[in-house]
Amino acid sequence: MAGASDGESQNQFVLAAFAEISFGLLAIVLGWMFGPDPHEGIPSLSDSFRLLEGIVLGTCLGAVLAACVFALARLPFRGLRDLQEMMESRLRDFLIRLTPVELVVLSLAAGFGEEFLFRGWVQQGLFSLMGAEKSIIWGVVGLLIASILFGLAHPISPLYVLLATLMGLIFGGLYWVTGNLLAAIVAHAVYDAVILLKWNRDTRNASLLRNDG
Repeated sequence: MAGASDGESQNQFVLAAFAEISFGLLAIVLGWMFGPDPHEGIPSLSDSFRLLEGIVLGTCLGAVLAACVFALARLPFRGLRDLQEMMESRLRDFLIRLTPVELVVLSLAAGFGEEFLFRGWVQQGLFSLMGAEKSIIWGVVGLLIASILFGLAHPISPLYVLLATLMGLIFGGLYWVTGNLLAAIVAHAVYDAVILLKWNRDTRNASLLRNDG
């Protein structure tokens, strides 16, 4: 039974990682067919400053966002507590079977796939279509539309859609200000990794306490 359970968990991990990467592959195909090319926001390997900028800014922002979410979870807001409990109950059986390395890989896949699609293709496409380079107003409109679409792509609950939209605004704003898609990818990946690793640890600890009891 344990072997079957481990095999099922491995299949779920592979499917989840592939689903996230597929977003990025879709963005690449759409960019090739219609433009813009999401690769344009990624620094070249020879541009060490921009690469370092993306990694440092993304890591700092992702860690800060995760810390803010943990702080919010401690506030006496029923909606936030209900959302946290719902997310943990949905992910408990899946998370507890994954290793930290698998969680980090899943986070990287989400950072790459979702940012390539929603920031590298959708947001940048809207910016080009609306002439955001010449008008900050159209830039804000494009950022809002891309972020709302990002939120709607996470239809777990109305509150979760709102929170995902806010995250989209932050990731999109970072990309708009820096022009560095790597920064948004790293921020997204670091945020997801910190959240998932903490949930994994808490879930394992809770399971051990129940077994000891």
